[in-house]
Amino acid sequence: MDKEEHNTKKRDYRRKNYIMLKRNGKLIYQRAEDRRPWPEDDACEFCGLVPKKLPYHHWDDNDFSKGLYLCPPHHTFAELVDNIPDVSAKYLKLRADLDDLFANPVVLCLVQEEWTAVWDEVDRLLSSRTGREHNRYWHRRYRLGATVNGKLVHLKVENKRPHPGGSEQGACELCDCFKELGYHHWDDNELSKGLWVCRSCHDFAETIDHIPDAEQKYLELKRHIEEAG
Repeated sequence: MDKEEHNTKKRDYRRKNYIMLKRNGKLIYQRAEDRRPWPEDDACEFCGLVPKKLPYHHWDDNDFSKGLYLCPPHHTFAELVDNIPDVSAKYLKLRADLDDLFANPVVLCLVQEEWTAVWDEVDRLLSSRTGREHNRYWHRRYRLGATVNGKLVHLKVENKRPHPGGSEQGACELCDCFKELGYHHWDDNELSKGLWVCRSCHDFAETIDHIPDAEQKYLELKRHIEEAG
């Protein structure tokens, strides 16, 4: 048996018999023979795409058959919906508030002056930092991830909206965690329309932007599994 065949058998065995859980902040594999069978088409049960990885999302530690096979972004989406009540409503409200701000030129002008002051402070900090610290401030100030022709590229921009906390990185604007934040925007013509979010919430926001009824769709899938069980 060659290495590739061995790894395939090991992967298939884990798919059928184990589940990944978080215990004391660490991810572990636990034997779970009662999980739902692997999809015959290898596709995410939410979006229908066939990803390289297809983790199993469950919501009842006492019954592993209550779960869905989801691609990584939608697995993250499901975790947030399960753990943060009304997270979709919170994101949509934050997005709508910024859209409303840009519809009011007078207020927008005042707010943009505040944003400029924050970025001026970041530029001042940039000039006095070196190494990783310099890169951290530079990325926050100028870097923007965008998808071009299906590929993720990093662009240099100057009109991002600063974090409400000021020149220093604050909490995720969706889940309030203190992790490394990225900038999520939804209007390529106005990059100031954006939120500072952790990686998990970034995946969540991308899903909501592309599938407006995503939370309802996930809850319907979940309800179907509950009723089938």
